[in-house]
Amino acid sequence: MTDGPCASCGAELEVDASFCANCGTAIGAAGTMAPPPTMPTAYMRPPRNPRQTASYAAGAMILVSGVFGLIFGNMVLYWDAWDTQWDWETEEDITVINMGAFFSGAMFVSAFAVSLVSTYCALRLTRYQLAVAGPVMLLVAYFGTLAYEPFLMVITVYILILSVVSLALLYYAIPVYEGRKARESDPRTPLKGRISPPVE
Repeated sequence: MTDGPCASCGAELEVDASFCANCGTAIGAAGTMAPPPTMPTAYMRPPRNPRQTASYAAGAMILVSGVFGLIFGNMVLYWDAWDTQWDWETEEDITVINMGAFFSGAMFVSAFAVSLVSTYCALRLTRYQLAVAGPVMLLVAYFGTLAYEPFLMVITVYILILSVVSLALLYYAIPVYEGRKARESDPRTPLKGRISPPVE
């Protein structure tokens, strides 16, 4: 005796069959198809901490302003740091260094190197002092252009804006850095600045 056709292939099923002999489809107790397997429950991710996001945004701003500083510093060093002048005593061209341009360009290039470290620290949320060092160095280089050409401060104002905003964002993210620092010393310490407990 048969128990009706298979819903998948249409073959006749045997009595009390748990699967179709033709296609292998699982059959329920009453000869119907077994219900589809249940999907595992989807767990929602906890909301992102806005202080953590602020540190990520600050890291991106530090990197962008550092690249602008590198470009500007190299242009200043290439155009104005070295110059040739005619020496009347030796009757030869001599190379002279424009200290204002050299100082300004060297500060921007070194600020780029520091901003790379600061970007890493801001994105990894590891060391607050190093994360702040990049924007501070860029501000020192920005105000160092006074020794070279004050008008260039107008041209490089985007470095000032990005550095100040990144410092403000890093200041806002201090609880995340303190929580990470406390967590490194004692793993049982809860993270500060989190909206929800960690998912384990």
